[in-house]
Amino acid sequence: HRHELTDSQWSSVVKLLPRTPGPRNEDSDRLFINAVIYRVRTGCPWRDLPPRFGKWKANFNRFNRWAARGVWNSIFQGLQLEAGADEDDVLILDATIFEPTRTQWVEKGAFVEGIGRSSGGRTTKIHAVANSEGLPLFVTIGPGNEHESRRADELLDNTEGAVVLADTAYDSNEIRESIRSRGLKAVISSHPNRTRAIPKNRKLYALRYKVECMFHDLKLNRAVATRYEKSGRNFLAALHVACGLLWLNSLTTANN
Repeated sequence: HRHELTDSQWSSVVKLLPRTPGPRNEDSDRLFINAVIYRVRTGCPWRDLPPRFGKWKANFNRFNRWAARGVWNSIFQGLQLEAGADEDDVLILDATIFEPTRTQWVEKGAFVEGIGRSSGGRTTKIHAVANSEGLPLFVTIGPGNEHESRRADELLDNTEGAVVLADTAYDSNEIRESIRSRGLKAVISSHPNRTRAIPKNRKLYALRYKVECMFHDLKLNRAVATRYEKSGRNFLAALHVACGLLWLNSLTTANN
């Protein structure tokens, strides 16, 4: 079936799943993982999962529990290690806007769930770090009206590299000093408001388009392109699933 793991992909994922008491039922686990992937790829309501995946409520409850425990992020990070992501020295920072489907958000608590009111309505912003191949290294979410620069330290704290690429949104003396304090090199396009532009390595900066390609690939997953999840935690979990799929595709390509 479409949107389901191949045998080689499953062999990479199964060893990253949380341990359970007693013998593992790999067929049941694989069916559940395929159900989650199907839902993330198609964006269908949980109630509309095809019958071959079993009861939709059981699949949702398990997805929700794993989101609360950070399992999806652990799988995403584990796939990076298997692919050798730590060998890449380039970190590309950027953010993009996603729209939720719900319009009845109350003001109280919406900011916590990663939804903010901006000129385009209520939106969620995804902050991400990509490597030089355009693969995600770390992602987090925030309200759409939050400036990209506010999450720069969080992105840098959760990744390792040697060079940081970013556009003018990250051009501030504070961020440049934060990058230098970590022993990294900043390759950031100077903001037009600067009286004197800071030179940058144009050859390295040319790689910045890779993060835009990554956002494009993530938005091919309909449950990511449009935010269907009510809670920020579960939307971030769906995003981790989508990021893991990009790494799985990279592993498959490398093995072939």
